[in-house]
Amino acid sequence: MALAWPWKKEKMNEFVITFDIDWAPDFVIEEVASLLQQKGVRATWFVTHACAAVELLRERSDLFELGIHPNFLEGSSHGKTPMEVLSHLLTVVPEAIGIRSHAVVQSALCWS
Repeated sequence: MALAWPWKKEKMNEFVITFDIDWAPDFVIEEVASLLQQKGVRATWFVTHACAAVELLRERSDLFELGIHPNFLEGSSHGKTPMEVLSHLLTVVPEAIGIRSHAVVQSALCWS
């Protein structure tokens, strides 16, 4: 299926699919990954936590790439400061190709 963008003349035949795992249970991640694998669909998964399902995603690096999905908000289980949050998640996904934050945090105090 090709999409025609109203402002472009060419058709688009590729899509980018991303998922935030947001502490989803392993069986949900595995089910979605299985459906994608059956069709040979590539996706980027933004990871919030270490789990067995993330290890399964790693095994299919031909289809799946991993990024981090940090929570910088107060009370985050990822850490108290932005550096703690990033350090924590980069120990979970050291090969992360990107980052997608849970929320926009704009505060000079946040980075002090």
